[in-house]
Amino acid sequence: MSTTHTQAPKRLKKRHLALASAVASVAGIFMLGLPLQEVAAKRIELPLEMELSDRAQEWLPSLNQTTASTREKMIDIQGGDTLAAVFERAGVGVGQMYQMLSFLSTEEKKIITDLHPDHKLHFQLDPETDKLLALRLERSPIDSTLITYHKEDQAYQVSDLTREPEYHFAYKEGTIESTLFSAGERAGLTRATMMRLAEIFAWDIDFALDIRPGDTFRVVYREEFVDGYKYRDGDILVAQVTIQGQTYTGIRYQDSQDEIAYYTPEGKSMRKAFLRNPVDFYRISSNFQPERYHPVLGVKRPHRGVDFAASIGTPIKSVGKGKIVSLGWKGGYGRTVVIQHGGQYSTLYAHMSRYQKGLKAGDSVKQGQVIGYVGKSGLVTGPHLHYELRVNGVHKNPRTVELPKAEPIAAAEKTRFLRYSESMMSSIQGYALASQLAQAHAQLMATKGREEQTL
Repeated sequence: MSTTHTQAPKRLKKRHLALASAVASVAGIFMLGLPLQEVAAKRIELPLEMELSDRAQEWLPSLNQTTASTREKMIDIQGGDTLAAVFERAGVGVGQMYQMLSFLSTEEKKIITDLHPDHKLHFQLDPETDKLLALRLERSPIDSTLITYHKEDQAYQVSDLTREPEYHFAYKEGTIESTLFSAGERAGLTRATMMRLAEIFAWDIDFALDIRPGDTFRVVYREEFVDGYKYRDGDILVAQVTIQGQTYTGIRYQDSQDEIAYYTPEGKSMRKAFLRNPVDFYRISSNFQPERYHPVLGVKRPHRGVDFAASIGTPIKSVGKGKIVSLGWKGGYGRTVVIQHGGQYSTLYAHMSRYQKGLKAGDSVKQGQVIGYVGKSGLVTGPHLHYELRVNGVHKNPRTVELPKAEPIAAAEKTRFLRYSESMMSSIQGYALASQLAQAHAQLMATKGREEQTL
């Protein structure tokens, strides 16, 4: 006869209890006292862009449910769909479509016929006559255009529906092994959020060349929810990137004039007078050098710029605000744009495949504005951007030249900003500490499990 012995669970060691207690204590304090100004999820109701009709008010609460006096059909827009094709697929008929369109302005017709594969069309019909009572073009969960039939006027009217999502706050951190984007993907961040992160630090960090394995990032950001479901990632509120031992911090701040920008914790703008590089997703194929063997001409001559190898069609951005002084073919440079930035600085962008549509000499451009696309026009062996920077007419190495410093936050905003900055820094540090303790707790539990298995 066999006897089964039940062993009482082993007690946690003192160090285990201490760490578990610390995790619970810090998490509790952090969640109760987190100084992040908007830590609680909340809904902000904004007024609609237009005064709504009675039927729009009826439809707005659910945006998807029918009422007792109507029936609804929803059609997913497919590639190549026209409004007429969708009406036919819905069984409504193009006759009602033409009747509806006859009441709309030219601009309203453009809006309702501009269909894309991620859109949906919702039809509300009279259950007895199949009369079209309302049509809603859903471009996204928060953006729709509603066309409603008014029986009294026997006419259709257009309203814009804008929903404000609920905001939840999230924290992610990661360690870079190869690229920033792959590290972000492992951390659970979308590519769009990682693009925003790269843009915040674009003036200080070259994410193609500066990063090393073991570099890290931390992000506190908003998540947007509609009807209880996550719609998308929202704005980054505060972010830190540590590159080769140096930590950079960017804080999103909305000033008293509702202007939004990112600043260092001390109040210096993250936006500098010039971007580090005019293209994303590249490699340096040739640096600035006094003398270089020209790959096409076969002779030695100075290379007074930096070559960024990239795929044909990669967007090229103006590194700073300025005016286009030249746009056209420029000998061995091929298709070239030259921009003057104030009195001292000018930049040149060569070997383009094409220019941005609509640009011409004399136009003003903003920092980061696309001016053209990578190509291989002129004397080249492969697609790349040749980029030059001149200071008072003298060529300088774009990667090493000293450029103007960032402007600090306005004096009138300084006190308010510093209070907010302190709050945001406490927040990201609190999140980081909670994350570290959670990881330590997980390791502790794993160790405890292994210890029990050996007993």
